[in-house]
Amino acid sequence: MKKLFILLFIGLCLTSTLCAEEALTAKQKEAQKWTESGNAYNSSQQFQNAIEDYTKAIELDPKNPWAYSGRGFAYAYSNQLQEAINDYTKAIELRPPPTLAALNYCSRGDVYHDLGLNQNAKDDYTKAIELDPKHAYAYYGRGSVYVQLGQYHKAEDDFGKAIELNGLSGENIAKTYFIRGALYAAEKLPTAACDDFYQAGLLYLKQNNRTKVLECIDYIKKVDSSSYLIQKLSDKIYGENK
Repeated sequence: MKKLFILLFIGLCLTSTLCAEEALTAKQKEAQKWTESGNAYNSSQQFQNAIEDYTKAIELDPKNPWAYSGRGFAYAYSNQLQEAINDYTKAIELRPPPTLAALNYCSRGDVYHDLGLNQNAKDDYTKAIELDPKHAYAYYGRGSVYVQLGQYHKAEDDFGKAIELNGLSGENIAKTYFIRGALYAAEKLPTAACDDFYQAGLLYLKQNNRTKVLECIDYIKKVDSSSYLIQKLSDKIYGENK
């Protein structure tokens, strides 16, 4: 499952703002610099360098939740999943601001989901939602877990909330519509299913992902071969290529 990249850095970039409001010791100031350096390496996907800089920050300031959070992210992307869980857990234990705590629960939920630990993942996404009810990705993550658990109505509700909050990346919002469309199709709700496949197709079109748009058209055909949305979406994809 794709990790939450942009939102992580929204949380991590709070470091400078929050710490600037406090009286910092010399070690904390140095730790802040290493944390910011780690953030920069994470954003450029140089994860080993990021791990090294966050580790230096933690050595200087063991109570820095942003450093643990950032290193957890770097570990997760480096497929060092247990290390990522350990760091996210430590960041949570340090009682960071609710927004960062929610991000850590959500990120740890991603790792649990990757490991197939669906109950752990569901619990973490739920905790993220409790801390930050507008955390769209947490609803998306929990909805994906509900699909795995066969709790399809709950998945539809969570996907609907994720869409309503309008806080997902283009790729994830398209996937949300697509998966919910598949759930509606399985429930023999053709109108709702076709509408979602159409919305997914429009979003994939914005990403210039022609293959996925054609897949959406194919799914609409399977659900309702007479749907006017088949032609409507076809006109959009082929019209843009004229």
